[in-house]
Amino acid sequence: MRYINSFLKGIVFILLVMVGTSTFAHKYHISHTSVSHNSELQVLEIICRVHIYDLETIAKKKYKITNLDFSESEDGNTNSFVSEYMKEHIKINADKNALELNVLGYQIDGDEVEIFIEAKINKLPEELEISHTILTDLFEDQQNIIKCEINNTPKSATLSKKKPKVIFRF
Repeated sequence: MRYINSFLKGIVFILLVMVGTSTFAHKYHISHTSVSHNSELQVLEIICRVHIYDLETIAKKKYKITNLDFSESEDGNTNSFVSEYMKEHIKINADKNALELNVLGYQIDGDEVEIFIEAKINKLPEELEISHTILTDLFEDQQNIIKCEINNTPKSATLSKKKPKVIFRF
């Protein structure tokens, strides 16, 4: 009986460790960003999906911010960090003109945060240059997948620390 008790405790411990590490740490460091043109509003709509744990980690390690609360969409400290971080690490030029990014907000989707960004643009661009360095200063293996659709023409690229930017021509 004592062996069964020890065995069950061991199983429970292993399960707790597995659940705990899968909740907080993950094997791959990937963000997904979609860029599309909304001709009615004359904006580029950008949605960036990043693992919450990664954003919290970069905030703590690089910026010494420890009180982020992604569960509260009205948390000023978190909103400010997300906005500044996105503007610092995503740069977009349309036809060689730098676009000003406006971070609209974010929402939680499971263990990821979706960040909503827009940039005013007066006409369909012939060329978009996207620099995307989110989390590359924290994780050597960080990959930032960019999917872009302008005028029904889809383009995609995978960016990294070694390849931080891409130019799409339409």
